Amino acid sequence: AKQSFKELFKVGNQLFANTNLKFFLSSFFFYSVGMQTIFLMATLFGKSEINLDQGRLIGTLLVIQIEAIIGAIIFSRLSKKIGNKNVISIAVILWIVACLWAYFLNKENPTVEYQFYGVAAIVGLVMGGLQAMSRSTYSKLLPEDSMDNTTYFSFYDVLEKLAIISGLLIFSVVIQQLGNMQYAFMAMAAFFVIGAILIRLLYTKEK
Repeated sequence: AKQSFKELFKVGNQLFANTNLKFFLSSFFFYSVGMQTIFLMATLFGKSEINLDQGRLIGTLLVIQIEAIIGAIIFSRLSKKIGNKNVISIAVILWIVACLWAYFLNKENPTVEYQFYGVAAIVGLVMGGLQAMSRSTYSKLLPEDSMDNTTYFSFYDVLEKLAIISGLLIFSVVIQQLGNMQYAFMAMAAFFVIGAILIRLLYTKEK
């Protein structure tokens, strides 16, 4: 375990020594906190806040997964026209929209269930696209003379897992302190905003 953490910090120092990788990985961590947390907590939100039954929640998750595939294809094609950096920026902005929409959901509104489906539709579309674009961008930014991409992607995966742990911790603390899950979505929106700012600092030759 000691050797593993030693190697992890060694790889991290190498990656963050590169300005572009530093901005990308920092951005990736912040928007992953929001993205992974919202995906994992979506069913709990639908059950506790919207009072959806189990069947509809399962159906919503299935639709999100299908949309994620479609989103990945759409964003991949779009990246060829405007570049990965701009596509990631658009995806993160759409995540912010989803967070704000979830925050302003009125449980007393008779259309709240359909509004929840609208939020889920945005989440499904951008989740697959953002994940695909993130890995693609990371691959392009890695040193061309590097022969150890497996180690670099291991660091990437560990960073993603740290984002999940951090996000779930923050999400639960906000709910515990404020007693409302919708405030937790606003907290996640803040992480997306930071991620959006950092990704714009990335220098690429793309449009």
